[in-house]
Amino acid sequence: MMEDEHIATVRMLIDTAESLAQDPRTALAAGELVWGAVIHASAVIAHRVNRRPRHPRHVRDVERLLMSAVTDDTARASISRGLDITQKRLHNHFYTGQLNAVELARYIRTGIDFIGRLLQIASQPQAAGGSPAI
Repeated sequence: MMEDEHIATVRMLIDTAESLAQDPRTALAAGELVWGAVIHASAVIAHRVNRRPRHPRHVRDVERLLMSAVTDDTARASISRGLDITQKRLHNHFYTGQLNAVELARYIRTGIDFIGRLLQIASQPQAAGGSPAI
């Protein structure tokens, strides 16, 4: 996939997740779509930092990629928290169902906000080393 295709996929996943999140019977799927959007947003960042333009395969690959894309400690802490919510909460919830409806709705909203931040990182001009200038 090209960078623009990943961005279009992120937007489609977010739109679908927002729609599904409105019904408690489909909110489970919404959380998983948010995790998928994180993966696609990470692929956009991979394109921007001149890495192999492919999906990161594991959460540790996503974390490594995103942490290398920013240098600011506050941004890194935000990324760490966003990954915790989207992977450890939403993605795991898809398999375990450990969240109640209120928690799930809150984490979906927070995850969508996190994806917006990832797209901001991806849209930053690149610094001399190839990473976005953050």
